[in-house]
Amino acid sequence: MKAIIYFFILLLLVSCGQGNERKLNEPQVKNHIGTTKKRLVKSMIPKDYAELTESPANGREIKRLILDLDKDNQADTALIANYNDDFRHCILIVYLSSQDKSFQLKLVNEAPQHSFPVQLTSKNNVLEVGYFSDFSTGRYLSLKYEGKTKKLRLIGYKMGYSISLADHCDKSYNLISGDYTIQLQKSLPQKHVETFTGNVKSGPIYMSDFNLSVLKKLDQVGSKYELD
Repeated sequence: MKAIIYFFILLLLVSCGQGNERKLNEPQVKNHIGTTKKRLVKSMIPKDYAELTESPANGREIKRLILDLDKDNQADTALIANYNDDFRHCILIVYLSSQDKSFQLKLVNEAPQHSFPVQLTSKNNVLEVGYFSDFSTGRYLSLKYEGKTKKLRLIGYKMGYSISLADHCDKSYNLISGDYTIQLQKSLPQKHVETFTGNVKSGPIYMSDFNLSVLKKLDQVGSKYELD
């Protein structure tokens, strides 16, 4: 009789151990990619800056993004902050869990223009941040984590602006391939779109490299077609 009891106890212990093993072997991503702790977010934001929660460009809510840019199954965070409600000083802040460190990119424009951010988006582990200037020039930067350098690299740039009340220019530039496209929407002699393409090779530009000088170089790509 005792032998039978010991057998059932042993069987119960084995089954419990298997259950625990299954739980330990389950993917842990969902447990880690979730709500960012308030303490972490506070540590990301510099003194006198505050997280921007509403876009001054379109009036819609700006949400921080919780994602896994560095693919370590831990939560990374991206948000926008500005300095004392001064839109000449807006920054993108990205926290990378694999380095337990946050990185900043200033949304630059030529002085004295302001930068008015819009909503952050992400797709296929690419983070996109966009902002507009006082003169309705829109710019979008696409950033992707590069494993070999452990940095966020600028892989795409888009820019659009009004030439006149009826005419518009849109530019897209792939910094990996060097391919760019310029589209001019013109109203005369009748409404039409002119498209120009080309290739300009660029060395790697990382998040820490981005400044006004880099922005001007990006704006120059394909600019000969913008003047037509």
